Amino acid sequence: KNVGYCPQENAFTNDMTVHETLTFIAKLRGIPRGEVSDEVERWMKVLGIEQHSRKLTGALSGGTKRKLSTSMSLIGDPVVVFLDEPTTGVDPVSKRNLW
Repeated sequence: KNVGYCPQENAFTNDMTVHETLTFIAKLRGIPRGEVSDEVERWMKVLGIEQHSRKLTGALSGGTKRKLSTSMSLIGDPVVVFLDEPTTGVDPVSKRNLW
């Protein structure tokens, strides 16, 4: 709960949607059931991936996969977040918004 980690290599399965992946992570992090949906929507919006919510993660572009990995590390507002090249392959505007 206190530490988030975004590895250099994407660490998610390719057969779940973006929304399913973030929901799974939120539940693993212990987000209360009634808050999971809001938390998932929040981070999809912050990282600009809400339009991809129903897409399978395997069908995403490299930059969008990095945004998903970053959002996975931020769900639950951990105290410390380790980011290993979270913006590799991400468009310049999204890079600026993230930082």
